[in-house]
Amino acid sequence: MNQITLPDAKHEQDFVIGVEIGQARNFTAIAIFERIEALTGKAEKGRWTTQVRYDLRHLERPPLGTSYPAIIDRLKKLIARLSAHRRLKLVVDQTGYGRPVIDLMRREKLIITLIAITVAGVAHLNNGAYHVPKFELVSNLQILLQSRRLAIDSALPEAKTLVEQLQNFEEKTTAAGDDAYDAWRKGDHDDLLLASAIACWYGEKKLGSILHLPPMPRPPIEMRPPTMDELWAMQPKNYPEETPRI
Repeated sequence: MNQITLPDAKHEQDFVIGVEIGQARNFTAIAIFERIEALTGKAEKGRWTTQVRYDLRHLERPPLGTSYPAIIDRLKKLIARLSAHRRLKLVVDQTGYGRPVIDLMRREKLIITLIAITVAGVAHLNNGAYHVPKFELVSNLQILLQSRRLAIDSALPEAKTLVEQLQNFEEKTTAAGDDAYDAWRKGDHDDLLLASAIACWYGEKKLGSILHLPPMPRPPIEMRPPTMDELWAMQPKNYPEETPRI
């Protein structure tokens, strides 16, 4: 990898919204991240290399008991504020509630990506939802923080609670390997964590670049007359016999 002169890269706004829908005793959480891709200043295998970071732009916990229609209206208002974006993905955890809420979102013209959180296994797509182990979701968030690719503005409402949830997260499984939502969700204490985790996991694993990059310049071709030694080396070593005349 060699240091090179960077081109002008046009960055267009790219957002991922994570939504954790709560039940009667659980908070709903909404986390909005701007996904920012930038050139690293290096090239590899003839291509520009980039790195993505996630800036938390909005974090919200509607009051307990907020109706699903009210939550959907709130989402629509938040999305309307991001009208200048190039790409926006709305990622929703479908684990803890039923199909009717998803259907209601779609009737309200929300284009959603579904995440089903599991206790174990490997991430895979099944029946229109990404099934992802909870440990993978949270560990991805931790890696982004540790590598300074995730920025949480401490001035945001609920930012302190999110950090506490991340620090206090504990892996929970049942002896039978049950992947039921209530078997591992920690009461009211991981809603912000899950909303953030599903957004960042989807951004890392499923979204590609939208940077506009020019092709890498090729090194100039050296133009000079060949030396006598080079000319001699290019001469054939074995001359064919003279063709007999008829």
